[in-house]
Amino acid sequence: MIPNNSPPTFTRDFWSDEVILDPYPHYDEMRALGPVVWLSHNQAWAMTHYASVRQALLQPEVFSSAQGCMMTASRGPRGSPRPSESLEE
Repeated sequence: MIPNNSPPTFTRDFWSDEVILDPYPHYDEMRALGPVVWLSHNQAWAMTHYASVRQALLQPEVFSSAQGCMMTASRGPRGSPRPSESLEE
């Protein structure tokens, strides 16, 4: 069996009217994909589970905003380590 190294991916535009006007089904879809999801349209990562967010907040040396924050400094799946690699499942 060949391992799947692709991150779980949400392909819709997270800032579209469809998502903004009724976000909860989309949040559910993202949570079902996994604790860390690549937003391919927006070129950003999203942490979808409380435990993942909590662990990230406790690791500022790994999850830092020193290089920028929000959607302005995101890098693609091949441009940076997957956040899930730093989180204990």
